[in-house]
Amino acid sequence: MNEPRDRIVSLQPTSGTFDFKKAPPFALPYLSTYYMQPPTADETVVSEFLIEQFRSRPPRGRFIELGCGPTIHHVFPFAPHVSEIHMADYLDENLDQVRLWRDAAPGAHDWRPYAGMTLRHEGKQPSPEAIDAREALARAKITQVMRCDLKHDTAPELRGQYDGVGCFYCVEEIGISIEEWHRVLERAVAFLRPGGTLYMAALANMKTYPVRDSAGTLVEYPCACITEADVYTSLCALGFPAHSISLRTSNIEHPDCGVTATLMVAAVKG
Repeated sequence: MNEPRDRIVSLQPTSGTFDFKKAPPFALPYLSTYYMQPPTADETVVSEFLIEQFRSRPPRGRFIELGCGPTIHHVFPFAPHVSEIHMADYLDENLDQVRLWRDAAPGAHDWRPYAGMTLRHEGKQPSPEAIDAREALARAKITQVMRCDLKHDTAPELRGQYDGVGCFYCVEEIGISIEEWHRVLERAVAFLRPGGTLYMAALANMKTYPVRDSAGTLVEYPCACITEADVYTSLCALGFPAHSISLRTSNIEHPDCGVTATLMVAAVKG
């Protein structure tokens, strides 16, 4: 994005961990920047990756999306397979957006284009009725909307409680140095039971990502500049057998909103 420098604000944290409560309001600017248009190229490849993984190894049991932000679209592929879905985030403003959608309340963001995309990638006709049905199923499966803080160790009562954990554009945006990114990833993995599956999408080879605020200013948020090698090394160290780790990076030739590459992961905990 080519912007006049006086319209760009770069957030400069003083440590390797980013605290979103010390940043500008996030939920509505983030939705406006990334989700007021048809599904972007990065979200399209994430959807395709998940559904491809599900054909040979569908998710099951209880699933949690950590760091869900103000979005719910990543759960559409999971809804037909899992028994229940928990949505977790650090910011109340993000969780408020999730609750609005779950409750089909006035002012909720419109995620129908993403439900339709999921159906298309599953080889189904995205008719209005089919979209309604997938949204209704996802709403019914979301049984908890809860606060979590991946800057701190996972609570004992939550360790090993989930068959599936999703982290989509989350871990690298909290742990913004490689060292802290690994610690945040370790806390996320702690939610998984042995034999459970981690599903992750991350900004690849990027140091910042943009969010445009309500005044039109482009706010550059920091993130860890991670690669497939970083992810593979960390997951092996955290008890994921090498043969269980599926990794893919998709470079975006014509970036939407400034995302230039997406790294996707599905890995089974040993």
